[in-house]
Amino acid sequence: MLKLAERMVISFYAGVSASTTHTWTTLSGTGADDVQVMTRKSVDDLGRPLGIVLSVATSFLLPVPPKRVFEFLRDENSRNEWDILSNGRIVQEMEHITNGRDTENCVSLLRVNVA
Repeated sequence: MLKLAERMVISFYAGVSASTTHTWTTLSGTGADDVQVMTRKSVDDLGRPLGIVLSVATSFLLPVPPKRVFEFLRDENSRNEWDILSNGRIVQEMEHITNGRDTENCVSLLRVNVA
């Protein structure tokens, strides 16, 4: 599970990292509310189908400390408040694997309860 999590993190960073080949383009907005898009072709990504990968990003300022935001995002009890994939349903942590001495450095397997 840790190897899968590592692959997912690497894939995420590859998806949002611009290069001279893959650059971000402003889709809409002005200033801090810009929506950026980037496309790339998936041709040799191990375990992924061939095709176009679309990444979309924006940023905004939250007037709270970063640690508080991190704790909110990693708390499975608050996940149904912000995660569109949970669709407002309860999220349950099925497995919690700590990686290293710091208990906050972990991988969790989550499940959305469906009635």
